[in-house]
Amino acid sequence: GSSVTGLGLFVVAAGLASLAAGRVSGALSDKSSKNTLSGGALFAVVLLLITIGLALVWEDALYWWLPVAFFGISVAHAAIRVSRSTYVVDMAEGDQRTRYVSVSNTLMGIILLLIGALTALLSLMGTLWALGALAAVGALGSLLAAKLPEVSARQG
Repeated sequence: GSSVTGLGLFVVAAGLASLAAGRVSGALSDKSSKNTLSGGALFAVVLLLITIGLALVWEDALYWWLPVAFFGISVAHAAIRVSRSTYVVDMAEGDQRTRYVSVSNTLMGIILLLIGALTALLSLMGTLWALGALAAVGALGSLLAAKLPEVSARQG
């Protein structure tokens, strides 16, 4: 009963986050997809670090924090997904767009599988190790995205 209800709340939170973040991150990506990409990753990192901190010093807070963090991570994921697509489309022209989007989507699938496998292995040492690794990868992603050349500004 209650575990299914809890799962339902997480599914609803993810749906609402995707709905809300899609429009906002689309508008932000039109201004600067690289900054939206970097900011989305940084937002996810902050949420992960707060989660790790709470798990270490105030574990009871996780009861209310985890749904909030899940919503926030879902918002960050939507922002990253939209801004990555926008960046690829803005940097390419004509037939290149189709090829770039195809390659980009394939590479993201491979990267997600590899990160998922790494995270699964790290979780054998403990959940906080897995969350820490995800935060580190997110921080690296945010930094690399910030260093990308601006391509969205030339479109407007």
